[in-house]
Amino acid sequence: MSEGDFKNTLSAFILISLFGMLIVSAVISVGNTYGKNTSEVVGGSLALQGFNDSISDLESSTQSMYKNFNEGNIWSAVAGVVVEGIFGLTKTMFNFIIAPFTIISNILQDILGVPSYVTTVLLGLLILSIIFGIWRILKIGE
Repeated sequence: MSEGDFKNTLSAFILISLFGMLIVSAVISVGNTYGKNTSEVVGGSLALQGFNDSISDLESSTQSMYKNFNEGNIWSAVAGVVVEGIFGLTKTMFNFIIAPFTIISNILQDILGVPSYVTTVLLGLLILSIIFGIWRILKIGE
């Protein structure tokens, strides 16, 4: 698998995720326009409350870093920003990777009514295939 194929696969995954978000947004908008109950769609992992909480936490963290940066020693402030930035970025990247699996799991269980053990097996197979795919990419080394 060449580097171009990997970039195309990544781009396709991003586009599919964006179109999925677009479809969910359209469903919510049309449901709200016609006065339908959209709690099945907006509840659970698709709710915007988690996103709003994340933004609020980020804002408070940024304010506290700014306050510490202005009051403290320049070297300790820079080191704190670097360490917080690296670990915060790593945590955000991990959540970004895990979020599609959580959304797929909640859609299968809540909306489609698939039993949890079937969802677990399907997601396990999907995750294993992704791990082996990454291992194959690293093994080929292109």
